[in-house]
Amino acid sequence: MFSTIATLVALTTSTTALLHPRSITPPTGCPLPTWQVTTFHWYNGMVNVCWTGMPNYQPWGYGPPETLDIDFADGLTCHDEYIGYRVHDIGNGASNCGYADRGEGRIVSFYGSSDYETSTGRMDYVLGDGHALECTNGSRITYQGSTEFTLTCTHDADFNATCTAPVFEIPVLSWEWVS
Repeated sequence: MFSTIATLVALTTSTTALLHPRSITPPTGCPLPTWQVTTFHWYNGMVNVCWTGMPNYQPWGYGPPETLDIDFADGLTCHDEYIGYRVHDIGNGASNCGYADRGEGRIVSFYGSSDYETSTGRMDYVLGDGHALECTNGSRITYQGSTEFTLTCTHDADFNATCTAPVFEIPVLSWEWVS
């Protein structure tokens, strides 16, 4: 009986760690950032009056533009919106958050589907060299993180989706020295 209880406790602990990974411990003397998403809002417009075989880019589909807004507790604000052409679809990777200064900025990538009422989204965060943090010994360090989160979508009569997520944190999963 005792071994069964011990096994259940061990499984519960390991399952919790997989579902909600904790941030790493940084090298001694180095700060560890906290990336808390306080607002997540994605509007995915599916209405397309003028079918072109392409996703609904305004004005081709004559619907409102697809938008993604992400706010972080530290003040970083991300806004992505279709502007008539796009090298990526929202929900399939890099967003317009640090996008212009690739490698130097804070790059936020979002993966998700607006097809379901409830699904799992994923967000990756890369702190680029241009935003490296300084350690007490003068070294500079960057971090990367990733997490999955609950994505809740509501659909109108035309299957346009408005998706939100509760407040969540992106754990820091790795670090790298900046030379």
